[in-house]
Amino acid sequence: MDSADGTQESASLAIVDDEIRAYYETGVELDRPEELRAEFEEAGFAGDGVFGVEGPGWLREEMLDDELVLEGVLRVARELEQEPTTIGTSAHLLSIARRA
Repeated sequence: MDSADGTQESASLAIVDDEIRAYYETGVELDRPEELRAEFEEAGFAGDGVFGVEGPGWLREEMLDDELVLEGVLRVARELEQEPTTIGTSAHLLSIARRA
Protein backbone atom coordinates (compact mmCIF):
# COMPACT_ATOMS: atom_id res chain seq x y z
CA MET A 1 0.00 0.00 0.00
CA ASP A 2 1.48 3.34 -1.03
CA SER A 3 0.69 6.49 0.88
CA ALA A 4 0.94 10.17 0.03
CA ASP A 5 3.97 10.62 2.32
CA GLY A 6 6.09 8.12 0.40
CA THR A 7 5.84 5.20 2.82
CA GLN A 8 4.88 1.77 1.60
CA GLU A 9 3.78 -1.52 3.07
CA SER A 10 5.16 -4.40 1.07
CA ALA A 11 5.31 -8.15 1.24
CA SER A 12 8.27 -10.26 0.24
CA LEU A 13 7.87 -13.93 -0.57
CA ALA A 14 10.51 -16.47 0.34
CA ILE A 15 10.73 -20.23 0.06
CA VAL A 16 11.78 -21.72 3.38
CA ASP A 17 11.91 -25.51 3.78
CA ASP A 18 9.87 -25.94 0.58
CA GLU A 19 7.14 -23.67 1.95
CA ILE A 20 6.26 -20.23 0.60
CA ARG A 21 6.19 -17.63 3.35
CA ALA A 22 5.29 -13.95 3.19
CA TYR A 23 7.30 -11.40 5.13
CA TYR A 24 5.80 -7.98 5.60
CA GLU A 25 7.78 -4.79 5.92
CA THR A 26 5.99 -1.66 7.01
CA GLY A 27 7.11 1.90 7.06
CA VAL A 28 9.44 1.46 4.10
CA GLU A 29 10.39 4.91 2.86
CA LEU A 30 10.55 5.48 -0.86
CA ASP A 31 13.01 8.17 -1.91
CA ARG A 32 13.95 9.69 -5.19
CA PRO A 33 17.74 9.84 -5.67
CA GLU A 34 17.79 13.62 -5.23
CA GLU A 35 15.76 13.33 -1.99
CA LEU A 36 18.24 10.80 -0.60
CA ARG A 37 21.15 13.16 -1.34
CA ALA A 38 19.30 16.03 0.36
CA GLU A 39 18.55 13.92 3.46
CA PHE A 40 22.21 13.05 3.91
CA GLU A 41 23.28 16.67 3.47
CA GLU A 42 20.59 17.83 5.91
CA ALA A 43 21.94 15.33 8.46
CA GLY A 44 25.43 16.86 8.13
CA PHE A 45 27.02 14.39 5.75
CA ALA A 46 28.91 15.16 2.55
CA GLY A 47 27.63 12.85 -0.14
CA ASP A 48 30.16 10.90 -2.17
CA GLY A 49 27.45 9.51 -4.39
CA VAL A 50 24.10 7.83 -4.81
CA PHE A 51 24.23 4.61 -6.79
CA GLY A 52 21.53 2.53 -8.43
CA VAL A 53 22.19 -1.03 -7.24
CA GLU A 54 20.41 -3.14 -9.88
CA GLY A 55 19.95 -0.67 -12.67
CA PRO A 56 16.94 -1.16 -14.92
CA GLY A 57 17.66 -4.88 -15.47
CA TRP A 58 15.44 -6.00 -12.59
CA LEU A 59 12.46 -4.98 -14.73
CA ARG A 60 13.13 -8.08 -16.90
CA GLU A 61 13.99 -10.44 -14.06
CA GLU A 62 12.48 -13.43 -15.89
CA MET A 63 15.30 -13.24 -18.46
CA LEU A 64 18.22 -13.19 -15.99
CA ASP A 65 18.69 -16.97 -16.02
CA ASP A 66 20.32 -16.59 -19.43
CA GLU A 67 24.04 -16.02 -18.79
CA LEU A 68 24.52 -13.69 -21.77
CA VAL A 69 21.51 -11.58 -20.77
CA LEU A 70 22.73 -11.40 -17.17
CA GLU A 71 26.20 -10.31 -18.34
CA GLY A 72 24.64 -7.53 -20.41
CA VAL A 73 22.35 -6.42 -17.55
CA LEU A 74 25.31 -6.21 -15.17
CA ARG A 75 27.33 -4.20 -17.70
CA VAL A 76 24.46 -1.75 -18.14
CA ALA A 77 23.96 -1.51 -14.34
CA ARG A 78 27.64 -0.60 -13.89
CA GLU A 79 27.52 1.98 -16.66
CA LEU A 80 24.34 3.62 -15.35
CA GLU A 81 24.88 3.35 -11.58
CA GLN A 82 25.56 7.09 -11.22
CA GLU A 83 23.71 8.44 -14.27
CA PRO A 84 21.27 10.97 -12.77
CA THR A 85 18.55 10.31 -15.35
CA THR A 86 18.43 6.54 -14.69
CA ILE A 87 19.39 5.98 -11.03
CA GLY A 88 15.71 5.96 -10.10
CA THR A 89 15.05 2.92 -12.31
CA SER A 90 16.96 0.78 -9.81
CA ALA A 91 14.82 -0.92 -7.15
CA HIS A 92 17.43 -0.12 -4.48
CA LEU A 93 19.72 2.85 -3.93
CA LEU A 94 23.08 2.94 -2.15
CA SER A 95 24.31 6.23 -0.76
CA ILE A 96 27.90 6.77 0.30
CA ALA A 97 28.62 9.76 2.51
CA ARG A 98 30.94 10.91 5.27
CA ARG A 99 30.63 13.37 8.09
CA ALA A 100 31.07 16.90 6.81
